Amino acid sequence: MSRHEPSPPVPDAAARFADGIRHAESGYRNAQDVIRFIDTKAGAIAGFTSVCIGVVLQGIKEFLCLNKDIQESIVVAFKQHPACALVLFGFCVVSIGLGIACIWFVVQCVAARAPRIGLEKRHSMLFPCYDAAHEAGLAHEHYQKLERGLTHEEIAEEYEMQLLNVGAILEKKIRFQRRAANAFLGQLTLIALSGAILFFYAYVYMIIPEVIK
Repeated sequence: MSRHEPSPPVPDAAARFADGIRHAESGYRNAQDVIRFIDTKAGAIAGFTSVCIGVVLQGIKEFLCLNKDIQESIVVAFKQHPACALVLFGFCVVSIGLGIACIWFVVQCVAARAPRIGLEKRHSMLFPCYDAAHEAGLAHEHYQKLERGLTHEEIAEEYEMQLLNVGAILEKKIRFQRRAANAFLGQLTLIALSGAILFFYAYVYMIIPEVIK
């Protein structure tokens, strides 16, 4: 920089504070948007896994409703390979278990969570959540600060606490949503393998003999 060029102006404390608050607001809005997006995906996963559970149960129901001749032909076919029959049965049981686990993970993902970090010491105007039976007095005392106006330090503390809380909530939602997605993927894989096994046995022991006749 030339000695004749003026140095850039140094922002004062108020400008730096305003920039910091705007940055915190952007981060808070972004976290809220991600939370809504995760909840939407979790709901979609719950719908798909419920359909998969229904498919497995409907398949079992269809087998039980088949006429005795078809049931006996299927049983005879699987008697020749009992290990495959056990694998197919295990796939069905595990897929239903994974579906139930997936729904449980989704419920944990979308469940409302109150802020915990710093809640014992102070309340937040950004997220006014408190126990009315035990904390109403402290909350009222805290919210009375609005009458005199909040200092920069108090505003920064509120954003700090809220960002810590929303970050912790977001981490839990991401963790449970990922587990739900993995459970659904495992369920879908087992259903596909079960369908492949059933198609193989139906083709080899039922379709081909009929064609040969």
